Amino acid sequence: MFRAPAGGAPFDHTSILKTLQKRWDLPSLTARDAQAPDVGAVLTLSAARTDDPLQGVVVPVAPQASPADVPISHLEQVYAELVSQLPVPDAAGGTHHVKPPLQTSADAKAYIDERIAAWEASRNLG
Repeated sequence: MFRAPAGGAPFDHTSILKTLQKRWDLPSLTARDAQAPDVGAVLTLSAARTDDPLQGVVVPVAPQASPADVPISHLEQVYAELVSQLPVPDAAGGTHHVKPPLQTSADAKAYIDERIAAWEASRNLG
C-alpha cells in the first residue's frame, strides 16, 4: 500500500480504478472505489517518455533449466500421498494402490499427473 494522502484514505488498487473513473468520467463500480483517493496527481508528464527506463536491466536467469533433479518437497509428498488414495480401478477391478517411491520433484509431478489422469479417465467410463 502507498502512503495515505493528507487527511484521506490510503492508496490501494482501488485508487487505480478511481483514477480511471475520474479521468474518463466513469461511474464507480462499488462504494469502496467511490471513496478511494485517485493517483492522478502523479500523472504529470505532458508528453510520453522517449527514454527506455529498462535499458541495461538484465533479466535474471534460473541456475538450472528445470527442477527435475530437485529433491521432492514436503508439499509434493503430501500431494502425491493424497492422489495415491484416489479410487482408480485396477485390472482386477479393485482400487488398492501403493504409491511408488518418489525421489525428485519431476518424479512427483509425473506421478501426480498420471494418477489424476487415470482417476479422471475412470470417472468418465462410469
